[in-house]
Amino acid sequence: MIQEIVYIKFPLRVLVNHEKIVLKDIGTIYCVNERLQKILEELVLIDRVSQKNSQYAVSIMKVIAIITKFDPNLNVVNLGEEEFLVEYQPEKAQHKALEYIKTAFVAAIIFFGAAFSIMTFNTDVSVSDVFDNVYNLIMGDSGKGKGIIEFTYSLGLPIGILVFFNHFSKKKVRRDPTPIQIEMRKYEKDVENAILSDASREGKTIDID
Repeated sequence: MIQEIVYIKFPLRVLVNHEKIVLKDIGTIYCVNERLQKILEELVLIDRVSQKNSQYAVSIMKVIAIITKFDPNLNVVNLGEEEFLVEYQPEKAQHKALEYIKTAFVAAIIFFGAAFSIMTFNTDVSVSDVFDNVYNLIMGDSGKGKGIIEFTYSLGLPIGILVFFNHFSKKKVRRDPTPIQIEMRKYEKDVENAILSDASREGKTIDID
């Protein structure tokens, strides 16, 4: 008898918003038999989450056990993570006014924080004295031409920031991910690995019985 091969692939972290979690909610299942695939996708991993905003560390062995319990003759091939996180957050009503207020508040903090950082940096390195020396070297008088270098410096600063962070409004200057996006992905991966490690140490990983 030829065994049916089932390919499964689950990401490191997935967010769900309903209490009953089936396999298709958290990963990808593929096999040649489409009817069988649809049945496997509806197999239950967590029948009911315990509480709101909860996280579950799950071993891929648990998923394989669920599939092979349905049909022991299936050959399950894992192409994804060995352990992954399932995060449950119930759906929330959207309040656009509140979202706009939050966005404006965060934007104000970033704006004034960045302005303060730039001012303290300029003070620490004595940028005004550097400009005076440049005027003195080029024009022979630090008082002449006052404002030309300051203007170009003020203009070049935001342009340099936009080019470095690769964003202007919703548009990207280049298709590459921005430095912030790269650092955020690294941070997210470190957090996810830390949560999985803690769950494994504490014996809270959902694994085969």
